[in-house]
Parts: sequence; structure tokens; C-alpha cells
Amino acid sequence: MCRDVNDALMELCIMVMACKMSAARRVVAVVPYYFYSKQSKKKEGRRGIPAKLAADMLRVAGATHVVCLDLHASQIQGFFEIPCDNLNVEPFFIKYATENILQNDQNYVILAKNAGAAK
Repeated sequence: MCRDVNDALMELCIMVMACKMSAARRVVAVVPYYFYSKQSKKKEGRRGIPAKLAADMLRVAGATHVVCLDLHASQIQGFFEIPCDNLNVEPFFIKYATENILQNDQNYVILAKNAGAAK
């Protein structure tokens, strides 16, 4: 079962703050699945942008760098006032699948969750 996104974000912020309070010069937050990544723009007036708020929370907690994996939208990197790297894991997945899964004579199908993901 997946953890609650709010609990995960707060736990990370608390850990980052603990590192900074322990005199760490640099704290790199590695976030495999970015919080609220699908809520990266305003859909209606007077609405917040949760992905931007999460970026601000990490910075205020003391993160000096953030590493994300396959962000849902590239504009999320622009929400950070600290360095943010967006790593693409697709080449590693393809290499692993071809070397470990697709080795036998069985037929396999790899599906995308929607049309946008298939591009």
C-alpha cells in the first residue's frame, strides 16, 4: 500500500531539517516520485500549485539540491530556487528488461498507461 503523500513530504522535510541542524553543509533530497507532480499548474483562478509548495517546503527545510526521477511535467524543475535534476530512468528500464526479462522465447507486451505516456 502506498504511503500518504503528505506524510511522506513532511517526513522528508523533517529529515532534511535534522541534517541541516546537525551542521550538514549540503543536503540532497532524492525523490523517486515527486509530491503532487500532476498538480503543476493552475486549472482555475484562486487555486494554489501544490507542486510549487512542495518545492518551497524542501528548500525552507534546508535542502540544497533535489534529484527527481521522471517528473510528470518539466516545468516542475522551474519551481525550485535550488538546483533540481530530473533523471530519466527509461534507458535503465529498457536495458534491464532486455537483459533480464525478454531473454526467453515468450512474447511480451509493454503497455503505456495513457496515450501521452506512449509517445
